[in-house]
Amino acid sequence: MELFVCSSNYQLLNAIIIVKENKIDADLIIMRESIWNDCNLDILITEGIFKEIYKWTDLLENLSDEKIKKNIHRICVQIKKIFTYINKQKIWKSLPNKQKQYDKIHISYVDSVTLWIYAYFKRKGAALSLFEDGTYSYGCLSYKRTRLRRTLEYILYKGYGIDECTQMYVKHPEKVKLGDNKDVRLIRFSQNIDSQIITNVIFPLYRTNISFISKFKKPVIIFDQNFELNEVKKIQINIARRTVDVFGDENVLVKMHPSSRNVNYGESISALKEKFPFELVMAYEDVHKKILISIFSTASMSPKLDYDQEPYVIYTYKLYGNLFSIGDIYLNQIEELKNSYADKQKIAVPNSMDEFIHVLKEFKDEIE
Repeated sequence: MELFVCSSNYQLLNAIIIVKENKIDADLIIMRESIWNDCNLDILITEGIFKEIYKWTDLLENLSDEKIKKNIHRICVQIKKIFTYINKQKIWKSLPNKQKQYDKIHISYVDSVTLWIYAYFKRKGAALSLFEDGTYSYGCLSYKRTRLRRTLEYILYKGYGIDECTQMYVKHPEKVKLGDNKDVRLIRFSQNIDSQIITNVIFPLYRTNISFISKFKKPVIIFDQNFELNEVKKIQINIARRTVDVFGDENVLVKMHPSSRNVNYGESISALKEKFPFELVMAYEDVHKKILISIFSTASMSPKLDYDQEPYVIYTYKLYGNLFSIGDIYLNQIEELKNSYADKQKIAVPNSMDEFIHVLKEFKDEIE
């Protein structure tokens, strides 16, 4: 028996595909409240995808940086994290499936919450497996952690976290950077989802149907990202409004992040709040002439990576100043994406709002 740990709809989608393709006997544990509340998870039991589904959302909800609205909230989160680390045994007691024993623990994103789960079941003999979480998965194994961080991981989790990974499920094994983890087994899974699974499992899971795809006909799609910091929200909303000024509200769609809270783009901007992963839209919709806008979203890389389509892409992280920083791994991925395009001018990273508007107007001329 194996366990898949999911905190996003995209992770859940990939877990379903992997379990079906590889005929894995697996349980599922959900880490995020919005998935538990909004998705029809019962369908995954009735269709025989997972044996048992557990909810363990308190830890992620309490420790997530996503709720930070002001700097004082950041301090509170850090204090919570310290008390959490001190009370490790108390954390483990709240695990809903603590009585179970697993051969493998499959996680997508390596953080304190997923490592708590792995550390617990590792004591019972479980091995660590990773599965794709977008562009992060292709560079995470090569990320160099400081000696201090590795020491802290050992103290907290009685191990070295990601360095203990034995295998990884990814759509494109040839693109994974292994770094020093040369012994990790890379297992390919399909980016093309069986139509029967989509009809019988995926649509019911997200409480939608094929007509939902038609909402993505608009030429400009903005990917909202789940940051609670008020200053970040204001900039995201301003970017959407400036985009509508150039294209008109009938041509712009904001795809809300499944975990976004308390953000209002206003009545003049069409915002889609359904939890359906954009990666599934690409199975039906040609995005070659669309414009995808985000701070930095895996979804904007997926068209090229999975379907060899080359939409126009604008990354806006530089418009947030010190409010948002992006690591070297992700900067390299943007450069790799750009180099993979036949027309490299279709990838833009504007330095200012004026430059952003200029890029919008240029791209508008090209798609019309």
